[in-house]
Amino acid sequence: MKQLHPEIEIYCGKFTGVKPLINKGIQTVVALDKSIGKEVERTEIKRHVFHLDDPYRGGKITQPQLEEIADTILTLPRPLFFHCKMGVHRTGLVRKKVLRLINLQQIRD
Repeated sequence: MKQLHPEIEIYCGKFTGVKPLINKGIQTVVALDKSIGKEVERTEIKRHVFHLDDPYRGGKITQPQLEEIADTILTLPRPLFFHCKMGVHRTGLVRKKVLRLINLQQIRD
């Protein structure tokens, strides 16, 4: 589980079970591939699910999809963890977009 920015409690990576989420005090989980996990459903952690096709298996992820997800991630309760099944392809694309938006907000502030 990697923290995106030292001042913002947003994490991403591979979902490895609910225990690390509870230990970090995660309040919201965002799944990018519909795989939220039954363990999370049995907790008080809020859930938000998107469906992004894997770009490395011929799926297409559009710029509007990335913008919607990144905007959503920045507005949900934190600490927040977002992931896809393997925590690499979709997660990496969304991570870049979220970081770009965070940097733009800091420049404006």
